[in-house]
Amino acid sequence: MDLLLVNREPVGFAEDGLTIIERVHEAHPETTVMLVSDYEDAQAAAVSAGAVAGFGKQMMGTMEMAEVVRKALEG
Repeated sequence: MDLLLVNREPVGFAEDGLTIIERVHEAHPETTVMLVSDYEDAQAAAVSAGAVAGFGKQMMGTMEMAEVVRKALEG
């Protein structure tokens, strides 16, 4: 299984992360997408748009992040 990580404010893109998630989910609903953001409201909006629950930048490199990613990959 593949997992696409999308930053809330991706550098070099005209769209924000939530819009990217919506477009990916619409075009490829079988693709697992996850938002990287510390903001709970952004995470909730991403899940509503079709993403799985993600993690924030504060979690980067932690065992908690690894567990979130592992669960997403298990699907």
